[in-house]
Amino acid sequence: MSQLCLRLPCYLLLLICFCSSLVARAAEIRTARFFTNPGHIFVNQSFDLCFELELSVGCEAQDLQFTSFTANEQLFRLGSFEPLPKIQRQLDNGKTIVDVIRFKAVGQATGVGDHLVRTRLQCQILERKGNAFFSSYASRGVQCEVEPFILKIQAVPEAGKPSDFSGAVGKFTLSAQLSSLTAQPGDILTLSTTLQGEGDLRPAMAPVPRRAAGFKIYPLKELTREMALLRTEQIFIPQATNAVEIGEISFSYFNPETRTFEVTKAGPFKIRFTEKSAQSVVSTVRVIETGSLVLRSPSATGQGVLLEQVNKELQDYLPLLIPAGGFLLACFLFFQLKGPHTRFGILLAVVVTVLGLVLGFYARRSSVHQTLEIHERTMVRFAPSTSAKTLFVLQPDTTVVPLETAGHWKRVDANGQRGWIESSPQLK
Repeated sequence: MSQLCLRLPCYLLLLICFCSSLVARAAEIRTARFFTNPGHIFVNQSFDLCFELELSVGCEAQDLQFTSFTANEQLFRLGSFEPLPKIQRQLDNGKTIVDVIRFKAVGQATGVGDHLVRTRLQCQILERKGNAFFSSYASRGVQCEVEPFILKIQAVPEAGKPSDFSGAVGKFTLSAQLSSLTAQPGDILTLSTTLQGEGDLRPAMAPVPRRAAGFKIYPLKELTREMALLRTEQIFIPQATNAVEIGEISFSYFNPETRTFEVTKAGPFKIRFTEKSAQSVVSTVRVIETGSLVLRSPSATGQGVLLEQVNKELQDYLPLLIPAGGFLLACFLFFQLKGPHTRFGILLAVVVTVLGLVLGFYARRSSVHQTLEIHERTMVRFAPSTSAKTLFVLQPDTTVVPLETAGHWKRVDANGQRGWIESSPQLK
């Protein structure tokens, strides 16, 4: 009996230890905080707004909600929070280990200023009770204050800012390619540029060549504009053989890592002109839509016509199309008014028909005036220069169609042969 009394406290101590092992320590939220990556944010820069919740090991957090959290539309735009993999962290010099639940939202700085983030977290905590075979999970709602956080957005420094600063913040690389480095005056050259890297390119200005003397330049067309990718195309047409180079393209940006302005470049692009006779040049379809800058390729047969030829054919047929259209309109009006207004319909049809004939006559006269008659022997040259190669010779009393003008030179079409002639009083 005495031995039993001596062992009873030991049994009670073991029982207490065993029961305490079945009940896990209640879940504890150590820290809830926001921070940005990178730590220093500049206007027009993309960033990550991160949230971390430190919990006791083995616990889970669900249904996280922030009260009174609002984004400042004048300073930044913010996407939705997405979960990141959970990690473990050592605290108190390695004495304590906690689970870290993480979330991230991608933001875009749009203005300069400070925004105070002060909010309260509400969530459900899943805590593990018991150990091994006797373990179970229990859920309970908790609330905690999130550490106040100031989101600071800085302006790009003025010191060292280039005059052609694009407004982009990040790190980018520019590449460009010309469709052909050999050409003839009047050929279409397409300059394709690709700008990509780390950062937001949506508010940036698209880069263009610094110079392109002697070229006819069409407006820039943007093919793709995304956060980290900008692709463009631009059409250049050399007007003469002295248009030998499309200048360098440069794109200036601010690098937030080094906090300096940097430049990425491409080009220049040098053009080499080929000397081919007009008879050996195969005509191709070169139709440029100025709205979308679409370059159409030749037809499957390899034989096409220039836009100038299409316009010329339309001008030739226009004097016939106008009277024909007037006659069809007259017939339509007559049949619409036939019956109680037959006389008025006949009169109106006659007036429309006569008007169509008159307009067709004036269209015919205007199309006739769009030709030139050569009154003396004239050299047709490869380019608008007296030193350019002679392609062929026009004899007196030859009629040509003017295509374009460059100074005192005219580019003409003589029965399918094209070249440049020098304007003179005898050219009418």
